[in-house]
Amino acid sequence: MASKLARVKETILELLSDEKEYTTDDIRKYIINKGIDLDSKSSVIRTAIYQLRSNGVDIFSRDRGIYQLRKREIRESNPLLKDLVTILPNEKTSPQRVYIHSNGKITISGKLNARSRSFVIRRNSMHELGIVVHISKTLEELAQENNITDIRRVTLQIGKVSGIVPEYLVDCWKYYKKKVPLIENSTLEYEWIEAITICNECEKTYDTIQYGRECPYCKSEHTVLLQGNECLIKEIEAE
Repeated sequence: MASKLARVKETILELLSDEKEYTTDDIRKYIINKGIDLDSKSSVIRTAIYQLRSNGVDIFSRDRGIYQLRKREIRESNPLLKDLVTILPNEKTSPQRVYIHSNGKITISGKLNARSRSFVIRRNSMHELGIVVHISKTLEELAQENNITDIRRVTLQIGKVSGIVPEYLVDCWKYYKKKVPLIENSTLEYEWIEAITICNECEKTYDTIQYGRECPYCKSEHTVLLQGNECLIKEIEAE
C-alpha cells in the first residue's frame, strides 16, 4: 500500500493537472475529500510539493500558498545520442565518417589531418559561472561577518546528479576570481556527493545513477532523490 506522502503527492498532481491556481486550503480540502486523513497543522502538503519539485515537476507559486502546475514541453531525446552512433553507415566507403558518443565526444575518421581526427564538444558554461558568482557573494558576506580579508582555498561538495561539470566550474573560478580581491589568490577544490534515492513504497534507498527513478527492489516510480543534486561550501581556508 502506498504511503500517505505518496498518496498526497498523487492527489496534488491530480488536482493541479488542469493548470489552474489553487491555495493550500483548496489542496488540503481536496486531499481530505479523497479520504486521506490530514490535520490542519500537518506539513505533509509542503513536503509533498517540495519533493515533486525535486523530481522535476514544475509547480509554480506566484504568491505564498498559491500553486499552479505548468506542463513542460516534452521532447523525445535524439536516438542518435544513445551510446555509439555512426552518422554515415559503416558499409559505405565514405571519405569521412562521424561518430557521436553519449559522453559528448565526437570522432571523425577519413581523409582528414590525423592530428585533428577527434575533438570534444564543450557545452556553454554559463551555468557554472552563475554558481561561481553565487559562491563568491556568499564568501564575501561570510568574510565581512568574520573579518576575513584573504581566502586561499575553497572546498565544495558537488552532487553527482547536480548537472554541474567540475572542470567547467574550476575554469570559471579561475576567470572570475580575478575580479574579486577576496578570492584572487584562492584555489577551488571539490568532493563528490553520491546520488541516493529513497522509494516511498518499500522505503529502501538505492544508487540513483545506477537505477534512475525506478526502484530496483519493488519497481515503483514513487521515489524521491535524497541527496546528489547539491552544491555546498564544505570548508574554506582563509587569513
